[in-house]
Amino acid sequence: MPAPIALVPALETTAAGDARRTSQPAAWLRDNFTDNIVDEALWPNSFGTQAEVGGRARVACDSGYNAYSSAKSYRILNSAVAVRVYAPANGGAVTEAWAQVLLKSVVEGTDAGFEIRLTSNRLVMLNRLGYTDGTFVNVAYSPVDHAWLRLREASGTLYWETSPDGITWTVRRSETDPAWASDGHLEVQLICHRADGTPDYAEFDDVNYAPTARALTTAVEQTTARPLPRTKRRTLVPAIEQASAQPLTRRKVRQAVPAAATASARALTRRKTRAALPAADTSTARPLAASKTTPLTPASETNTPQPLGRTKTAGLPTAGHHDTAQALTGHKERPLAPAGETNQAQPLAPSTGLVPARETATAHPLTGHKVYALVPALETSSARPLSRTKRRALAPAGETETAQTLARRKSRALQAAHETSTARPLTPSTPEADEVTYEVGQAFTTWQARQPYATWETGQPW
Repeated sequence: MPAPIALVPALETTAAGDARRTSQPAAWLRDNFTDNIVDEALWPNSFGTQAEVGGRARVACDSGYNAYSSAKSYRILNSAVAVRVYAPANGGAVTEAWAQVLLKSVVEGTDAGFEIRLTSNRLVMLNRLGYTDGTFVNVAYSPVDHAWLRLREASGTLYWETSPDGITWTVRRSETDPAWASDGHLEVQLICHRADGTPDYAEFDDVNYAPTARALTTAVEQTTARPLPRTKRRTLVPAIEQASAQPLTRRKVRQAVPAAATASARALTRRKTRAALPAADTSTARPLAASKTTPLTPASETNTPQPLGRTKTAGLPTAGHHDTAQALTGHKERPLAPAGETNQAQPLAPSTGLVPARETATAHPLTGHKVYALVPALETSSARPLSRTKRRALAPAGETETAQTLARRKSRALQAAHETSTARPLTPSTPEADEVTYEVGQAFTTWQARQPYATWETGQPW
């Protein structure tokens, strides 16, 4: 049983209120006539001859106008009026004989509903203004197919519908809501009249009552969702805030179809999140509460380098200063491919970085040397350019009062002298000339050829 709803105190006002707040939906007018007593609270505006007989409302169909007529307190917006109708017999009528189900506005002759015309055996869907409807719709009347009649409003449209069983309905006419559809003082009327023929009566039953039983056909399997024919609502009480979790009172389960295998990732249709508590500061490592693993596919062999999919880094502490060499904690090796033979010189691979040289007063042994293999020398009659030279920086010259011996000397061979009576300029000697020795001694200089027959002396310095 639903929890009771607390009502707020009523407020008094002198302003006119919305009529819909004091009226009721037309679907709330319900009577199945089983007590065989006319309910004057439901039908206070009834007139003519009418009664309840055998669990039905019986309305005379004679030269007068007879009707069950409700209070003027209903509205049709988002509501409906449905009734089971048993039409009277024609009785030989030629001029006029009918039974009607009407929803009347407060203006006489402005209404909507159904009329069963006995003189032509037609079912007419009416939307009248001043008792006339220039665009009425009518079909051949069938007491079986049109056993139930319903006038329904939804989303600004008024529908005229018929049904053989009160469950499956067929729309016979639809129109945009008339201007009076929003009125909250509408009246429901079940009325009969004839101008000629044998007097008779019509019967009405189950006003806004659904049939109690229905024969079911064999169920068929459907692969698509089916709309809900009816829903049930319950008013909720105001929610209250709770600091603790509340147990679930109900749950909904949906049957899952068999899962299909797929090689591609599927998108998540739903996910669940959990609010995290404020993080606390800690100086100690925390254990992993959960981990995630990914299965690896078998590795395949390849001759080409593959890019790294991921890398891992480790934070280094601050480097410390040391005066002594530190041992290597690790090294990296790379396998070398077989050496290939080549007749061309190959560039040297990059060398390792050198540490800054330190000054020392003592000689150090060579820790390594480089040997260059020479090819056999070729004989040539022309001078060859020097491919390399070597220089040595000279220290500043020192002053001295004594003669210094020559650290090095240079000799050049002279050609044989020729006799001539004219003075000759000195010209460079050829490689075949006799070797001449230059010596610096006392104030006199001796220039002596190595041949025993060539000796000269002079009193002047040379």
